[in-house]
Amino acid sequence: MSLTERLLTMLNSHSTAEVPALYAADYSGVDVTDRSRVQGHAEVVKQLERLWLAFPDLCFESAPPIMQKNRVALYWIARGTHRGTVLNIPPTGRQIAINGVTLLRIKHNQISHALFLWDMAALLRDLGLLPELDYRTLSVPMTFEETLTLFNAA
Repeated sequence: MSLTERLLTMLNSHSTAEVPALYAADYSGVDVTDRSRVQGHAEVVKQLERLWLAFPDLCFESAPPIMQKNRVALYWIARGTHRGTVLNIPPTGRQIAINGVTLLRIKHNQISHALFLWDMAALLRDLGLLPELDYRTLSVPMTFEETLTLFNAA
């Protein structure tokens, strides 16, 4: 199983047991969207546990990774139900479907650095905190195939 497959399996199993195997001890991650930084295994575990508390049924899907030497790009969709506080937003019970991109740097078959970019506006819309755009339907987010087709057509 590839590193990215193991990562998605860990994320979807809601278990942090694989964190030391998947992440380098000196791991550094930056979430551009919410301006958070994570350093080392303990902070990865803490961040994941907070996420799973907020969305206990959270599940990630990923398009095939784009790899170049020691760098990996993942396009993903995260789906779940908002059952706990996230970003100081109390539980709404609403369903979310968020698109994002993660850029990974790999060293010795472990993730040494990550940069996360995801759609904060979509999260706020899905939680009912931002007006819906006229052309988007909450129950039908764009599929990977549709997104990749648009990307490849440019």
